[in-house]
Amino acid sequence: MKRILAVVVIWLVAWCGVAQAVELDDMTIDELITLRDSVSTRIGEMLKTEDIQRIGIEGAIPIKEIFPDKAFAKFVRDTLGKISIDQPVTQMELDTITSFMPAFLSDGDYTDFTGIGRLRNLDDILFGNGRKYVGKTLPDEFYTLTALTRLDLSGCQIEIISDLIANLQNLQSLDLSGTKLSEFPSAVCEISSLKYLDISRTNISRLPDNIGSLSALKTLDISRTPISTLPDSIYALTLEKFDKTGTTIE
Repeated sequence: MKRILAVVVIWLVAWCGVAQAVELDDMTIDELITLRDSVSTRIGEMLKTEDIQRIGIEGAIPIKEIFPDKAFAKFVRDTLGKISIDQPVTQMELDTITSFMPAFLSDGDYTDFTGIGRLRNLDDILFGNGRKYVGKTLPDEFYTLTALTRLDLSGCQIEIISDLIANLQNLQSLDLSGTKLSEFPSAVCEISSLKYLDISRTNISRLPDNIGSLSALKTLDISRTPISTLPDSIYALTLEKFDKTGTTIE
């Protein structure tokens, strides 16, 4: 019993980084228990301080290494209450981030979404009228965010939406208004949960023939687009709002 307890104390002392000479063989079991508790308390204190980086928690990586885009790294820093993007972060901490709303920040536009797949519990991404994503495409890891229910890329510089968007089967609201899209992303029609779709102020000139497969869709906005005709399947939808203002559709 004493030997096992001594090994535990040695491990704790080494892990904590306490510079202390300890003659374990000469200590009683009660003394070893006291030392163990003292070192454990010290570890707890360290975990509450900036020493967290020094003790090297397994799996922790500096924020800026996960998210190379400076604006993105700052968003994660601020959301998690960190002091610097040099600070390490664990996956457990990243899992607490459920909303991405850069419209409320002032750190510049976003150029790179590398690392966004690590925010696997994101429920909504809202660019709105604030900061924009200036990339022309989204990285494949973006389409692994299967918890997403709301995606607002309005005003971003997106030119292409991958067919991988069909992976986002929990998506209920998709706003692509004001993007650089010129073709309707056909895989969107595979998202059966979609209730709101906005492609207004884009260069999309036609809707896909299978638009009617979006059986849950209640709001469709195609205003100020060059769309001039509608596919027959659209009449199978039970839309509550259909905005075609600024088109040549009668």
